[in-house]
Amino acid sequence: MRLSIASNLDIDPSELRTGKQPYLDINGPTFQIFVADALENGSGYVRHASEENRLYETIYDCYENLKVKWEAEDHWNCDTSCPDCLRNYGNRMQHGLLDWRLALDLCELILGRPLNEKRWMDKAESAVDSFINLIRQFEQGEPIKSRVGSVFTVVLNSRALIITHPLWNQLDGQCKDAQMLAKKQVEANYADISCHYADVRSLILFPQNFVHRLLDQ
Repeated sequence: MRLSIASNLDIDPSELRTGKQPYLDINGPTFQIFVADALENGSGYVRHASEENRLYETIYDCYENLKVKWEAEDHWNCDTSCPDCLRNYGNRMQHGLLDWRLALDLCELILGRPLNEKRWMDKAESAVDSFINLIRQFEQGEPIKSRVGSVFTVVLNSRALIITHPLWNQLDGQCKDAQMLAKKQVEANYADISCHYADVRSLILFPQNFVHRLLDQ
């Protein structure tokens, strides 16, 4: 948000402050984002940026430009963020939170554009293969990888891990059809199977957190 406004107004990003505040709406607790001028008395940048339709156009232009750059082949190995996309000295304390794929996801939702789920789901198979190699080290059986549509699953003995998009809801009754179809397929192929979900991003960054979902430990 800060970078898009700064780019549109041709100012340094340090002229703006951003943050989030707890917010409660009819759907439950969430957060609201705020943008403010860095100077205490205000420079007028935020007031100018918040004019009707201007904020939408600002985010849209920034999204279109950065999408081409970030999805280029020479940037594909950047798993979360790097100095060529989101990281800089000013946000050094938040480097662990920055993720260019999630940034594009949220831009698409804000702009009302279709969510490009392939951006994450195309990484699912390599994430699953790495996870399977980790599981094999425990020597509790051979994990079985399968695919139902765009969703990969890993089965070991009586447990299954269903790999989802980071923004998909993992609560039964609120899942996407692709998730439910994968789960039903696993349950149809294996008796007394216990199914768990893992999103692609978390499986790549924190595979150790999902080991106990498949192992008898």
